[in-house]
Amino acid sequence: MTTSALLELTLSTTFLPATNLQSDAASSDWRFLLPHLSVERILFIGEPSIQALSVLSRTCKEIIVICDTLQQSDDIRDKCEDKGIQNTYFKQQDHMSVLPFSDSDFDLVRLSGRNYKFIYSEAVMSEIHRILKQDGVIYYEASSLNKYIFRRTAHKRLLKRFHFSTIGNYWLTPLSGELRTAAPLDNSKISVYFFRNVLFGQSLKTRSLSSLGKVLGQTGLLNYLSPRCGVMLRNDSKSAPPSKLPDYLIELAEQESLDISQFTFGFSARGRYNSNKVIFFLFDRKVATPAYVIKMTRTSEYNFRLKNEFRALSLLKKNRFLEPGTYPEPVFHGTHNNLAVLCIQAVQGLPFRSRTSATADCVIANRAMELILRLGTESADKGASSSNDVAAALRTLYKRFIETYSLSSEDQKFLSEKIDTLASQSEKFPLVFQHGDPGTWNMFVSESNNVILLDWESCEPKGMPLWDLFYFFRTYASWMSRKDGTRDSITSFKNHFLEQSALGDRLHDYTDRYCAKIGLNKTLVEPLFYTCWMHRALKESTRLQASNLNSGSFINLLRLVIEQNNSPGLTRLFLD
Repeated sequence: MTTSALLELTLSTTFLPATNLQSDAASSDWRFLLPHLSVERILFIGEPSIQALSVLSRTCKEIIVICDTLQQSDDIRDKCEDKGIQNTYFKQQDHMSVLPFSDSDFDLVRLSGRNYKFIYSEAVMSEIHRILKQDGVIYYEASSLNKYIFRRTAHKRLLKRFHFSTIGNYWLTPLSGELRTAAPLDNSKISVYFFRNVLFGQSLKTRSLSSLGKVLGQTGLLNYLSPRCGVMLRNDSKSAPPSKLPDYLIELAEQESLDISQFTFGFSARGRYNSNKVIFFLFDRKVATPAYVIKMTRTSEYNFRLKNEFRALSLLKKNRFLEPGTYPEPVFHGTHNNLAVLCIQAVQGLPFRSRTSATADCVIANRAMELILRLGTESADKGASSSNDVAAALRTLYKRFIETYSLSSEDQKFLSEKIDTLASQSEKFPLVFQHGDPGTWNMFVSESNNVILLDWESCEPKGMPLWDLFYFFRTYASWMSRKDGTRDSITSFKNHFLEQSALGDRLHDYTDRYCAKIGLNKTLVEPLFYTCWMHRALKESTRLQASNLNSGSFINLLRLVIEQNNSPGLTRLFLD
């Protein structure tokens, strides 16, 4: 394992506005349920979304589309031309019982919209069987009720006659649009787990749907009443258990001497940004909680994040900075179709936000603070760097920051002077193993009330002290405010940290303890505080259009704390 450099990940990252927006990569995530992602030719029967064509056209050689109407073909063709999609072709076909393609021509047939009814036609299924390659796949979506109505013995005989086996049978969310979660219809334990842990939310609507879903899952009614289901059929005479893991994951695990072939799974693709990962929760068929979690990138430009997480978790385990069970242990890391795959041991618990009382004296929240304090204390390398080296690294970030954001000359001078404060110190500067993103959403709580830190993609083995602590407090304050009806994050920060408050008192106490534990000069709290928000603003810039940078949460937070640097809360934090 190579020695890490100071802020290695951060300084090697290019922060460009609008490079991590909601776009095509976060679409058509049903593709991850396929046996393999390396498909050469795809046939769409029915109108596909332009997002689906955009993302699939990047990895396959050719896509053929048969739309329901000529107008649909013209519309989608025009959109393809606008997006520069060149390997998608359109055909008109009046009768699906005779398709103008060669035998074994396609890897995948996608039945869009109401065209799923073709699977009940002997003539059409005969043609699809002919044009599909051996092990080729049909994917379609319908409601459980529609499937139940057509679930006849004759249909089963039809599938058997043409050697189609059902390898996937899932309920899906949301009710329409891009798939965000998929779980097997035939496994009530996974359904209950998903409605409790994955589809968690605080709104009345979300809580109601979650409760209803758990009841339907427990009673088995989800099989018949789910409003949206996904089905995957494979052109293969060999029978396979429905909803088994995709072959490519099984093969990757085998390379690491891990047999996951008997596991079933639930799937989450809830993030809407290109950088968000898709996640497989792997269950033993007799157990109600997952044994492993597999994360996968949607696009190769973010492969480095999972590589960094694997490295971070391996170092965390080796050096024992935290107690086992407070972080997920690494299992293996690999790639498929140029996309990174990371397998970790599943952690058991509930989302932090469902367990906290959202008060300043919450026991769960204070355990999270203690966990961050322990990580900094146990990992602190007091001779790792000089204050001058740290100042040089932060000045590099500062230069990128002022090239990205429009900041007044007074504010620029203020930030620059704070970094100069670091450079003026002659003593060694302690670096810590920094999580990098310890928001409340990246925490679970075990049955024994231990906090578990998830998602180590942004970890810096030689990172900044206090940044994790500051960031957690900010996210926790926002959650407290949301529970009280205040959704504006700037107002929340002002109330909790610029004015006198109980949570501000907690921040002061934990900051003092942190400094004492790692031997950090208290005069450095102030520059670390301001550069923390400068760094967060840089990261946030990738999710903002260049024309919309001034609306960012963290640039406005930074402007606020600079403007009110003499507020009671900050004066106490820095000087008391």
